[in-house]
Amino acid sequence: SPDLPASTADCWNRLRDKAIVERELGLPEAGITVDLFAASSPDVLVARGYRRIVYGDHGPYIEFEPSQIVWSSLPHVILKPDHAYYDEYHSEGGFVQLYLQKRPVAGKKNPPPGGVPRNREEGYADYQVGMCYIAPSMITVLRPPINV
Repeated sequence: SPDLPASTADCWNRLRDKAIVERELGLPEAGITVDLFAASSPDVLVARGYRRIVYGDHGPYIEFEPSQIVWSSLPHVILKPDHAYYDEYHSEGGFVQLYLQKRPVAGKKNPPPGGVPRNREEGYADYQVGMCYIAPSMITVLRPPINV
């Protein structure tokens, strides 16, 4: 899609994460129309399609337009103060955690603990304000959409 940035898989840790997501879920980096379910409860539909997968220095995250999310599957909401980077939405039991981005991380050169520090001037990940993010480990697909 012309309005999407170029690939975010640009170094060893991001390329490793991309290979894992493609192998385990069959999801390409550019978004497609596929039903995504909670990995802990495969009968719980979480989203219909996704925009792209962001490979950042704090790991991969599936990026969604808010309209792609099945909000009733994420009934537990944690609204954070204005200075926070995101609000949280959780499934029953809390296994699926969605982050609704409120502020860019463009000024944060390195990720939180657990990530790979790279001192990136543009920030440790290309999260977009207003988009939703879920880690791929929290999601499953019933029929993987691609062969990689």
